[in-house]
Amino acid sequence: MTVEAIDSLVDLCEDACRVEAGGQTMADNTQNLVLEHLRYIRAAVDQHSEEFTEVKARLSSLERLVAGVFVDKADQNDRYDRLAKRLERVEKRLELIEP
Repeated sequence: MTVEAIDSLVDLCEDACRVEAGGQTMADNTQNLVLEHLRYIRAAVDQHSEEFTEVKARLSSLERLVAGVFVDKADQNDRYDRLAKRLERVEKRLELIEP
């Protein structure tokens, strides 16, 4: 909660504690205060919802990136295995190792 929001809520509370000459009662002021709180909460929830949507999109992007890393790693392991087999065949042909 920002300082401005807190100041606004304090002002609303102070206004609710005063009975205005225009005929508003303490109950009216209390209802207005509750409505203001609800509006503030709704705005905060909307903002968090937007931020959460952005975070989910970024998480999905990271998941795709990690999946790509695993695919690359699997490809590297496959290449390594093929090179190891080729090296073994060369060593056998050159009789560097026992068959």
